[in-house]
Amino acid sequence: MRTWRAAALALAAAALLAAHHEAAKPAAVPDTAEYLRVYSGDDGESHFERVKLPLAVDAAAEEPLGLSTVFQGGEVRFIGAPTAWDYTWHVAPRRQFVIVVRGAMEVEVAGGRVETFRPGDVLLADDTTGRGHITRSVGDDPLLLAVVPVE
Repeated sequence: MRTWRAAALALAAAALLAAHHEAAKPAAVPDTAEYLRVYSGDDGESHFERVKLPLAVDAAAEEPLGLSTVFQGGEVRFIGAPTAWDYTWHVAPRRQFVIVVRGAMEVEVAGGRVETFRPGDVLLADDTTGRGHITRSVGDDPLLLAVVPVE
């Protein structure tokens, strides 16, 4: 069952990334994947950190691919929220990747810093303690998220 979940996770991630990058194929293999991490600081507040995940070239593939380290995870859950949705201060229920599938969302952390996430953007919600963050949908489209718990 776990193998099936891992395969489903990989397929969902690939589909999301392919939909986000409909432009022509790049000439070179990407060497990093980037995401934003929201985490609990020693001050009890949530903060953002931009993470660049190195991708090693897998030359054994038929066409070279860039591969990251493996994140141990679980099932994929989709969350839909209406326009003008506003979820006040809260912590992440567990460490999880949040991928915007449709619509757009803002996440606000300590000090009023706000980041906007659009389809294909990835957030690692890692602030499981402290005051947490605010999440809200923005724009005219309902919000659809794919949430993937990670260890």
